[in-house]
Amino acid sequence: MLPALQSSVATILDGVNVGRGYGPVEAEDRMRTQELGTASVDVWHILEFDYSRLPRQSIGQFHEGDAYVVKWKYVVSTSGEWRLYCVRGEAPVEGHLLEVACHCSSLRSRASMILLNINRAIIYLWHGCKTQLHTRGVGNTAALKIKEQCPLEAGLHSSSKVSIHECDEGAEPPGFWEALGRKDRKAYDCMLQDTGKFNFTPRLFQLSSTSGEFVASEFFHLSRAADLGWWPQDSECTGSARIRWDADRKCAMETVLQYCREKNEKKPQKSYLIHAGLEPLTFTNMFPSWEHREDVAEITEGEAEVCNQIILVEDVLARLSQNTFPLAQLRARPLPEGVDPLRLELYLSDRDFERQDAVPATKGNSFVFCTAVLNSCCDVDGERSSRFGESECIVPFAFLCTVYIQKKILVCILEDFLCDIRHSELKRKITITLKCEDSASSLFVHHQLYKEIIFEGYTMMKLFRKAAARETFIVKAAGIFESVSACWQKTEKEPHRVLAKKKMSSQVRLRLLPSARCLFDEPLRLTVAGLRSRQLVALRALATDDKGVAFSSSATYRADAGGDIDLARDPSLSGSYVGVEPAGLLWSLRPDVLHTRFHKKCSLNPHVVNFSVHEGEGEGEGRMLAQAAGERRLIADGVGRRPVKEGNVRGVLFTPPGEGPFPAVLDLYTLDLGLSEKRASLLASRGFVVLTVALYGHDDNPKNIKEVHLDLFEEAIQFLKKQDKVGSKGVGVISLSKSGDLALSIASFLPDVEATVWINGCSANTVFPLYYKKKQILPPLMFDIGKLVHTESGAFIGKYVMNSTEAEENKATVVPIERAKGRFLFVAAEDDLNWDSKAYVDEMVERLQRHGKENFESVIYPGAGHYLEPPYGPNCPSSFHGLAGKPALWGGEASAHAAAEVHLWKKIQEFFRTHLSCGAAQTRAKL
Repeated sequence: MLPALQSSVATILDGVNVGRGYGPVEAEDRMRTQELGTASVDVWHILEFDYSRLPRQSIGQFHEGDAYVVKWKYVVSTSGEWRLYCVRGEAPVEGHLLEVACHCSSLRSRASMILLNINRAIIYLWHGCKTQLHTRGVGNTAALKIKEQCPLEAGLHSSSKVSIHECDEGAEPPGFWEALGRKDRKAYDCMLQDTGKFNFTPRLFQLSSTSGEFVASEFFHLSRAADLGWWPQDSECTGSARIRWDADRKCAMETVLQYCREKNEKKPQKSYLIHAGLEPLTFTNMFPSWEHREDVAEITEGEAEVCNQIILVEDVLARLSQNTFPLAQLRARPLPEGVDPLRLELYLSDRDFERQDAVPATKGNSFVFCTAVLNSCCDVDGERSSRFGESECIVPFAFLCTVYIQKKILVCILEDFLCDIRHSELKRKITITLKCEDSASSLFVHHQLYKEIIFEGYTMMKLFRKAAARETFIVKAAGIFESVSACWQKTEKEPHRVLAKKKMSSQVRLRLLPSARCLFDEPLRLTVAGLRSRQLVALRALATDDKGVAFSSSATYRADAGGDIDLARDPSLSGSYVGVEPAGLLWSLRPDVLHTRFHKKCSLNPHVVNFSVHEGEGEGEGRMLAQAAGERRLIADGVGRRPVKEGNVRGVLFTPPGEGPFPAVLDLYTLDLGLSEKRASLLASRGFVVLTVALYGHDDNPKNIKEVHLDLFEEAIQFLKKQDKVGSKGVGVISLSKSGDLALSIASFLPDVEATVWINGCSANTVFPLYYKKKQILPPLMFDIGKLVHTESGAFIGKYVMNSTEAEENKATVVPIERAKGRFLFVAAEDDLNWDSKAYVDEMVERLQRHGKENFESVIYPGAGHYLEPPYGPNCPSSFHGLAGKPALWGGEASAHAAAEVHLWKKIQEFFRTHLSCGAAQTRAKL
């Protein structure tokens, strides 16, 4: 027999223990038990090239060999008799409670705590001995609020009769300690014996140079400072990360000591160094809660010097500031703390420095980076180039060596090195291999060559074989000519920095791939090259719509070790978006004017976006390093555009290049005033004959309408079918928003409609009565203006404003889609704030299935908002609502919405190509 399980089942989903999926589960802090319940279950059936959402009655039925995606929403509620809260806030009106582990280690002598028994409805209001008067007031107000409101989230209910018992630290009743497990004042930083007043506010600063400048950033709320960082685990690291870490530590310690001196110059306050994982209670109890990290403690405990010691900041700073070491220590590994491995010669004493034979005794002069002296000329493809003389050669590789200047005479220290120059057919570049003796005298040269090469890339360099007795040395790099001797006179300490600065500013390159000129719906990949290793920069985008409104976006990126950034690989650290988003700068463009939509209606006007790279991060005025302009066209080369004004039809016809035949599509954009060509022209660029029509507000159409006539769309379909390049027997119809119910009516009442795409609309005829052959065929489903949800931004949410389609008086407004002969593609965004689109999709699917129909497929996009348009355009969270006459929120999370648009655009094209057949059959109207 199998042995019985000794522990409960633990199923971990996204870091949460959900046990068996129901009932009690153990909380993460192991202090309490939580209750798990199911909120909802959704299932999708995954096919080879598609997927569909299962109706409620089919959930739980699975077919062998098929794939399914199950979305389970669950609710975790806290169980247990006692709960402990820390009182936060400076005034009663802003007071709030932070729940902490119900244990005596969570007590704070400088805070007020609320201990709640949910079964007996008892509150212990506990005040620490150093609690300030205003904090006591906030605690009293919070306790009274709990007593008055009896919140369900706290485990109480309306019938609970809450009693409050107030007590001070040191005079707690027995029941208080029983709730916390035991009476142990050593578990927290008890201040009963401390005579200090502690009537001050602790301040927390983060000291860092990640932005390129060493700054102190203050955390104004201590509970938000969750991640304070720790010492590097690899103490043998000699890379740039260790150098920056040591430099930051030194600057931070100097800042702290200077602060202490300025606070009390005669008797500066002592400052102590605290290590992550080994924080004392005096430190952790300044925070409302603290999570002890064993993994961090193990890393810190590896440093023997920091274990169980009180370390003064000034002692550590003295070690970091030591500037002279014996040669033996510099040759040993790991290097002494605070030593820059790229400038080891700076730490030698004068005596040790002068003993190195290969290094001239010119320690007073710093390094100057110039070109290397080679003993042979360049050999390209096995043949010696006749362009190079004996004394010089040109190598397409930015290779620099260390040269010293003494009395204006250049002496090359690499004369005895053998240089083997080979040509690589694969990468078409020159590779240089240096062979040097493994000696102490070569140690510093080796580091300079491989760790501190400033000029990188494939720059043409002119290399002089010998430069003795020359008073000037000309360096040619990326079009910059600089006299080293002149540069030496300008800055005697570090002349190489002058050269490096000019070189870097001209070498940064911003590329738009695959091309700077492409179609609007094509993906764009941005790359940046030529930056410093690990440099922090801001990438920005700026565009203007047809109304002259400016749209902008920005994101902060960090270059890799080679100074490159690739938006398809590297994540944005902050800005308009975060994470790996290749097209993030496009879809995150935001208008300068609130509640403004990106207007790009005419297909002849390309979407021009100006991209730029700037020093630093964010939207500040950092120096521009590179820029490039991208032209995203709405119409491909060869696509025909013809305005249409025939009969009652007003619109624009787009025809693809070539003889055809092509499938035909009728584009019903929205009831927006005027005509939008963007989607139609892009579909035509993908091989469809598309007619986009206007219902009102275009050309000689009326400015406003009170009713809609299907005759107009029947006329438009017949016009479309007569076009020479059209090869499909019927036409496709694509819609969005209000035009969704128009598309349903066209497919249900008119002939020749083979495929219909419905996007975020309604299942009933809305707002306007629908007529055909001068007879009303569908009354309008109206709305209740009182259901509008107004927000602080001034925009409203209209998701639930429409009257119910299931009400008896509104059933006649529902479009009879079961009459349609063609196929449907229903598309709904779960976060659509304009329509309850997902609910309408469920209604239509249920109606078709009830009539025995299978001529449909549906796609639901979690996180997407209302305006699902062709991809890579600016996301529109809110804009002016044409019918309501005021701003509306459209919903959606920007990143999820952008991903949905990319997927949907491909889905629409596949759907039309699959279901728009060829032929020339003519049928009569169904009415």
